[in-house]
Amino acid sequence: MDSQALLEQLASNGGSDVSAVLSEHADPRMRLLAKMWAERSVSSHVEPEPEEATGDQAQAYDDIIQKMRRTMRRLRRVAKAMHHELEDQRDINDALAAALGACPLCWGEDDDCRDCAGRGAPGHVMPDRELFERLIQPAARRFKHVQHDDAPAGTDEPTPPERNQA
Repeated sequence: MDSQALLEQLASNGGSDVSAVLSEHADPRMRLLAKMWAERSVSSHVEPEPEEATGDQAQAYDDIIQKMRRTMRRLRRVAKAMHHELEDQRDINDALAAALGACPLCWGEDDDCRDCAGRGAPGHVMPDRELFERLIQPAARRFKHVQHDDAPAGTDEPTPPERNQA
């Protein structure tokens, strides 16, 4: 088989099994080439042996690994605490939104909101009576008891109440 025919056969084969194509030929040089190709393919897939670390290097690697493990444990604790805090804040947000009849996702601030399409401002739906009485009424009563003459000059708004000093 001439070299042109050999190349065509390899090309039609996709080059996936070069050693099989070459070993089929009677020419001993082709069989030798097939053997070398096969050995090259096998050796290219073998992982090289890692170098042995010296005692100092091994200790340094161990120290780095221990430091990374401590860091990962600390990061897991922080992430877990942040997750719990986020859940708590979502619960508070959801309760306040329900007390005011607002969308808990965007409060009517996002036209692309999947729940309300931006129409969920407070009062959009009927507020939850129990939550309204528990969360909103105490603040409303506080403002009601503030005298209008306590308002700063030039405003019709009452002065906000002082924070309780504990």
